[in-house]
Amino acid sequence: MAVRCFHRVFLVPLMAFGLPLSLVPMSVSTAATVCTAYKVRLSNQTAKDAATDIPSWAAGERPCKTPNEDGKAFASRLLTAKYGAGNYPTGAGSEYSKIQKFGDRAF
Repeated sequence: MAVRCFHRVFLVPLMAFGLPLSLVPMSVSTAATVCTAYKVRLSNQTAKDAATDIPSWAAGERPCKTPNEDGKAFASRLLTAKYGAGNYPTGAGSEYSKIQKFGDRAF
């Protein structure tokens, strides 16, 4: 089993579990975030203050409250679920940027 830990990869044979010596890659960074609670939107904000110009497919999504999720993590979670890890642009005016601003300002 390969476990990624602090940018080093440790390989552990699965023979102890009665399995063949084949190695199964497993990355800690690909584990899905489990949200137990979601943040509540701030009231009395204009659309400009809350940065509500987000893609239509992201409407209704909210950042996690537990564990606390900032705008970057919120945008990364949504875009990774839609396009895959790292398969999306992050520059100015991109979906990532719009979702990040929405997550930072509206919650």
